[in-house]
Amino acid sequence: MTARDTILASIRRALGVTGREAPRRQAVADRLKEHPRGVVPARGQLPQPERLALFRAMVEAAAGTVEDVRADDVPGAVARFLRAHNLPMAIRRGADPRLAALP
Repeated sequence: MTARDTILASIRRALGVTGREAPRRQAVADRLKEHPRGVVPARGQLPQPERLALFRAMVEAAAGTVEDVRADDVPGAVARFLRAHNLPMAIRRGADPRLAALP
């Protein structure tokens, strides 16, 4: 049992509840279902072409580069980038299934 579990068990014991009561579970489900929408910055509400242009501008302002490629050309684009910058032909990628599906 973790310290968190111990603390929560102590609170439940003091309240005389288990956390499994139907009304309590329903109250939690309702609250999660009706949660307020988080703050979305104005730039996140732009139409997609404008968001992409803003993203490109922000990347380039930070000395980054952006290249538009089709999904099946991502490996070639990465290889060209590595070669152009005299970098080793090795990369790391995240666990995103879209990345895993690339050739």
